[in-house]
This record gives sequence, C-alpha cells and structure tokens, in this order.
Amino acid sequence: DRRTVVRPTRRVHVSGLRPRPRMNETRVQSDRARNMRVRAANYSVELHKKYAIPAACIVFVIIGVPAALRFRGGGLGMVIGVGMVIFGVFYIGLIAGEALANKLIVSAFISMWAPNILFAAIGIIWLRWHGRQGIGTRGPKAEAQT
Repeated sequence: DRRTVVRPTRRVHVSGLRPRPRMNETRVQSDRARNMRVRAANYSVELHKKYAIPAACIVFVIIGVPAALRFRGGGLGMVIGVGMVIFGVFYIGLIAGEALANKLIVSAFISMWAPNILFAAIGIIWLRWHGRQGIGTRGPKAEAQT
C-alpha cells in the first residue's frame, strides 16, 4: 500500500486553495532551517579561527614584551608563569567564543577575534604604560643617568 504524497504547490495549482501547513511540517522546516544556520556558523567559525590563531602570535608578542619588562627581576620562572596564565586565559576565551558562535549566540567574527582584540589592547596599553614609566632594557631612567 503505497501512498502518493501530494505536494502543497501541486494542490494550489489544482484547487486554487493553499492548504494550511501542519504543525509537524512547520516544526520540521524550522528544524531544518536551524540546522542549516548552525552548519553555516560552524564553517564560519572555522574560517575565522583559521586566521585568528596565527594573528594571536603577533598579539602574544605585543603582550609578552611588557610582561618580560615588568617581571625581569622575577627571573625566567616568573615570566614563564605569567605567559602560561596569559595563554590559558586566551585559550579559554577562544574555546568559549567558539562554543557561543556554534550555538548561534554570538557572531563568528566577534567570537574568534575578541580574545585577540582584547589582549592586543591590553598589550598596547601596557607597552604605553612602560614607555611613560621610562623602563628600558637597562632599568628605569637608564638614559638619564648617563
């Protein structure tokens, strides 16, 4: 017993009346549309991540220089510890942003580039602060004492 499915567009042409969509059909169409948006968001996230992670190398240099200048007396262990904390916070931000973008809560661009923008801004502000403090490679105000 094979039933033939009459498509709504065919019914409109034959009878001139458009049938009301059934609740189940509406739900299925809605689910399909959402799944397509989620899939597109996943691809968009991967595209932005492809460029955001290499850009993070530059951001880590921007934030690493003032960190090394700030903790130069603490030795290598302090600099490595601060670097690991910075990387950990960055990585958590990147993973959380990816999850938010995959759930369509935040756009893919914002979720993947926000950690880079945030840490670059912090690094630039920290660099400017060190420039105003006059901390160079040989200590504070080394040029003024010579």
